[in-house]
Amino acid sequence: MGNLPRNAFNGPAFFNWDLGILKGFPITESKSLEFRVEMFNAPNRPTFAVGDSNFLVANPGSSPSDMYINDPKFGVATSTASTPRVIQMGLRFIF
Repeated sequence: MGNLPRNAFNGPAFFNWDLGILKGFPITESKSLEFRVEMFNAPNRPTFAVGDSNFLVANPGSSPSDMYINDPKFGVATSTASTPRVIQMGLRFIF
């Protein structure tokens, strides 16, 4: 087996900021508009995934071959773990 300790290698850190901005516009005393902008993964920073995550989903409890230190693909980032930036806007009429 070897004498490498458990969790000797770590993948990249996950970094994700979500941001929401809200502005209210009064029309009358009882009516107003609310404009909202929400951004998910606002800085659009990718987080790379190490290893074949699809293998783990298809074969729970087993190890993919690229998680062995002697494998040529060991530690290679092949996909992203985060999603790209998503922006959504909404307008709400309050009465």
